Amino acid sequence: MAKAGFSVADYLSSIARAENTTGALSPHVENALTYTAMQFQQAGYQTQTLRGEAHNPLYPGGVHYTMAILAARDLTRITQEILQVMHIDAVPAGALERWNHGGRFLEPLAVHSIRSGKTDWLVGRGILDMRGSIAASILHARNPESTGAMLITSDEEHPMEAARMAANYLLQENQIPAGILGLEPVGDKQVGDRLKTARRGDMVAHVHIPHSGNPTPLIEALSRLELRSALKRQADSPQVPGYWMEIINTLAPQHGGQDVTNQLPESANVRIAVETRNSGHVLNFLQTRQGGIYDFSFRIESPSAWIDDRECKILSLQAKAKGGHSGRANEKDKGSAFWPILEALSTLHGNHSGSIRVLDLSCGKDGSVRAPGGEENGLHLTLDIRISRDYSPSDIKQMVATIFQDCHAEIGYSYICDGYAAPQDNPLAEAAIAQARNSLRHLGIEPEFDNGAGGVAETNILHALFAKAGHTVPIVELGLPKNAGIAAGFGGMHAPLEACRRRDIHHLARIIGGIHQCYKTR
Repeated sequence: MAKAGFSVADYLSSIARAENTTGALSPHVENALTYTAMQFQQAGYQTQTLRGEAHNPLYPGGVHYTMAILAARDLTRITQEILQVMHIDAVPAGALERWNHGGRFLEPLAVHSIRSGKTDWLVGRGILDMRGSIAASILHARNPESTGAMLITSDEEHPMEAARMAANYLLQENQIPAGILGLEPVGDKQVGDRLKTARRGDMVAHVHIPHSGNPTPLIEALSRLELRSALKRQADSPQVPGYWMEIINTLAPQHGGQDVTNQLPESANVRIAVETRNSGHVLNFLQTRQGGIYDFSFRIESPSAWIDDRECKILSLQAKAKGGHSGRANEKDKGSAFWPILEALSTLHGNHSGSIRVLDLSCGKDGSVRAPGGEENGLHLTLDIRISRDYSPSDIKQMVATIFQDCHAEIGYSYICDGYAAPQDNPLAEAAIAQARNSLRHLGIEPEFDNGAGGVAETNILHALFAKAGHTVPIVELGLPKNAGIAAGFGGMHAPLEACRRRDIHHLARIIGGIHQCYKTR
């Protein structure tokens, strides 16, 4: 088949509307995968479309539909190839007011080419994670001498059932790849400046806390959750098993009528009734919380009333991520706008002699998801807590149960997958580091390994299922730089204005080709 012309920007624009959903397969995702398969076919690759369904009571309607594309020069010889792993879905756009650059509104469901100084940028959802990598793989495939196999899935952002489906298909066909090249955006400022050969496992705890007239156990539990998360981040090291936790949604936030998962709230609001002998102390404390990464604010909602010698005030607290913040967890911000609210509640609870009643709370990507309470009933709340772990699932379950032990909480778990670690002899990692080092030599940068951090990806799923079947497959992850656009006024990974340099996609395509060639001739 003759190859038609290929434009990176046009390709990315054609798949721009595909985002992650749980349950029904989005027609935009399905169309994007079909269009991507056509691009590989035009490059002379064979393609196989995989479809499946996974049943879980936590999914809408109890079922989740999946789709994936396999591509290779010869689909019967994947055992001799490195499998490039990618996903085509992207997180929702978030707050529309944050899609502005230089006073210009940028439509979130499109891809924008922007010239900044001497650099051409591509801006849009999923450019980094990880449609730019798919475009680089198509560029690589269009080289007549290219080798390798490709796997592009529909649902990495959650719940990754497509990766499980693809792994089981490869096992059934006895087509276990020689290695796995994950093209996640693990780079920092340059393509290849960071690589990954290990990841932690991952799981999600679904915590339902019923109505209670006494919010104290909930406040204490949330305080313990925040404290444990912060302490474990500080103590974490390659020698010390660790974990991080992040509240990824409350009450299954929705976007466009679809459940949204794997998302950290950009904003949080809470109304509390405070009875205190020293209202000035409370107000002064809240004023000290303002500023930082989040816009934290509060207001007095009602006139003061007196109960015996205590003053009763109803306060509204709000925290909102500032423009450009990605909404992803790290040591600096602890994950989401929910944390400043938790810190304020837990510190108020511990540092003054009055009482605090949580009247209601709203939290979500658009702030519209509400957990209604009331002055009589207290707070009724459902939390999804994502835990990236080195500990065993049973240890983590015991820890979560201990945190919420006084809340009469119902706790369920999903999205459980073990981590992976590189074998001592990993020729694929050697090939990748050689190509990365060569590509960065002119910048005087030495590639680094960024192992252990980060949540689960398709690489975890493939590794776990292959290992269970007795196959040890070397893995390395290398991709676009997730923070390169921040200095230019754009966003990082999963942020509004997610951006990468156009040249980085072409650069990644060349590195991919070099890795395949180096591995084949080792």
